[in-house]
Amino acid sequence: MRKLSLIAVWIFLSAGLSQAQQQPGSLSGIKSANVNINEADAENKSCGINDQLIREAVMYPISGSRLKVSSLLPPSTDVPILSVAISTVRGGVTSGLCLSGIRIQLAIYQPLTLPFASGPRMHKVMLWEGGWHGGSMQHDHAKQIREQIELLMKRFVTAWNLDNKPPQ
Repeated sequence: MRKLSLIAVWIFLSAGLSQAQQQPGSLSGIKSANVNINEADAENKSCGINDQLIREAVMYPISGSRLKVSSLLPPSTDVPILSVAISTVRGGVTSGLCLSGIRIQLAIYQPLTLPFASGPRMHKVMLWEGGWHGGSMQHDHAKQIREQIELLMKRFVTAWNLDNKPPQ
């Protein structure tokens, strides 16, 4: 019965759920972004996900765009931050099941004075956000994560390209 439940959960999650959100025009005028990729932890690595896989999956779709990205740009309120985070859980040593969540955000920090605050404070302004969660067997998981990161990044690059089309 337990095995049947695990199989049902795996089938449900293996299809994955993906989403991306953006306000029209919110990427207009952005020329560059700092890239902040969270390092792969032990759970990620146990499912075949490593720092190189994540970085390549993020950078591949961006490489064909005019957006300049760097992890070396100094922090600034003028340059948005593209952050990529992956959380992974293994479904037990013997099950071979890996479940992951991917979160990609483009945000900028701006000083804002809220109506109830005594003065300006730095607040995160979300410009674009995409995410996915799903699962697969351990031997296939790294490939699935790479594909999902690339898909989300392609959606981001498409949104960025549409918002930054030269006038005709």
